[in-house]
Parts: sequence; C-alpha cells; structure tokens
Amino acid sequence: MPKDAQFSHGSREAAAAVWSAAGAAHLWVALDASRAGIVGATVSAVLAAAAAVGVVALVIAKRPGTLLAAAVTGSLGVASFLVPMVAGVPGFGDVLPTWNNPWPFIAFLLDALVVRLAVYALRRAARVHPA
Repeated sequence: MPKDAQFSHGSREAAAAVWSAAGAAHLWVALDASRAGIVGATVSAVLAAAAAVGVVALVIAKRPGTLLAAAVTGSLGVASFLVPMVAGVPGFGDVLPTWNNPWPFIAFLLDALVVRLAVYALRRAARVHPA
C-alpha cells in the first residue's frame, strides 16, 4: 500500500471516534487511581495520551501508519485488561469489573473495537490501493 493511500472517509472517522472514546475511558480509569492501582493508572494514562495524540494524527495526517498505531495501541489496551486478570500482576487494582466500576471493562471493549476498525480500514485501503 503506498504511503499516500487515502482511506475512505467513514472508516477513518469511525476509527478516530472510537479511539477517542477509548482514550476517554482510559483517562477515567487513570484518574481513579485508588481503584486502578498505581501501575494500572499509569498504563491507562499512557494509553489515554497515546489515543489523544493518535486521534489528532489520524484526522490530520490520514496515513496508514496512524491506523497501524491505533491497532497496536488498542492491542496494548486489551492486554492491559486481560494480563492482570490472568496473571496476578502487582500494582494493578480492581481487575474484575463491577457495577460501580465498569470503566476498565468499557475501555477493554472500546480498545478491541479500535483494533477491529483499524484493521478493517487498513485491509480496505489495501484492496483499493494495491502495492
């Protein structure tokens, strides 16, 4: 796929919208450090910052690399939810979602959706603009 490949307006905008929502959910988790734990809050803050920068780059630059960054960042967000549940990683707080703290699970779902939308947009652009 050429570097200047343009993505369809809808797929890029949908990925940007969901990525910004995932960043907002991660910011909420990061600000609730008493429940998230120090490591969980730090990871969520980094993911929120990456989402903020990435969404701006995705809207302005419109390059394939930004969608790849969205997929990678979303994958890291999914891993930041699943790894503490499977392995007892110290520094993470409440890993199981509850009714009074659904934000880690919401961030997980949005991260998974970001990965799916970014991969879809990359595949669609590769079909339209073969290398």
